[in-house]
Amino acid sequence: MKVAIIGPGAMGCLFAARLNAGGIKVYLVDHRADRAERLEKAGIVVEAGEKRLVEHPSVVTHVPTGMDFALVMTKAHATRHLRFPPETPILSLQNGLGNVEALCGIAGSARLMAGTTTEASTLIEEGHVRHAAAGTTTFGAWTSCPTDKATEALRLAGFDVILTDTPGQQIWEKVAINSGINPLTAILGVTNGKLLELTETRQLMRDLVVEAAKVA
Repeated sequence: MKVAIIGPGAMGCLFAARLNAGGIKVYLVDHRADRAERLEKAGIVVEAGEKRLVEHPSVVTHVPTGMDFALVMTKAHATRHLRFPPETPILSLQNGLGNVEALCGIAGSARLMAGTTTEASTLIEEGHVRHAAAGTTTFGAWTSCPTDKATEALRLAGFDVILTDTPGQQIWEKVAINSGINPLTAILGVTNGKLLELTETRQLMRDLVVEAAKVA
């Protein structure tokens, strides 16, 4: 099986290393040629507690042809600039809204799968990440795209996968979660867990999630 993973950030590196270790032929796609060359030589390092995984997926600057699917892990602002070979199935596990609509405009809804992941990964430095916590990856076809290859690949890599008929709901739920956590940790300069220790921040989180649900 061949998989392209777009974006060499914290999540892209985690998934690239794990899929590569699971026997999948991985092509990590980086739009920056200089960084792609360095990652090709150095490989990807994933720390998880006392364990250390070092993998050497192929690192390229565009999505090759013949992929079983392409996994999109870029930031939302980069989505509209992506390009894919014809007929390549696409799986987006990105945060935020608007990614699915942008990808449908690029490739068509029949080639698209979408969802979310609660895997927690932190970028320590270029090509080096810390897998802070395992999670669940939930996705489904946006309209009619087959999900069997993506499901098989992710499970071979050891990820906990759940298929859903409502990927749009999963994306909105993740947006609500992020809206309650990310702004507060940024403004207050604290870790996620610290938000639970104060009554005031717990109430602010509740208010933000309720607002997100109303918007949805």
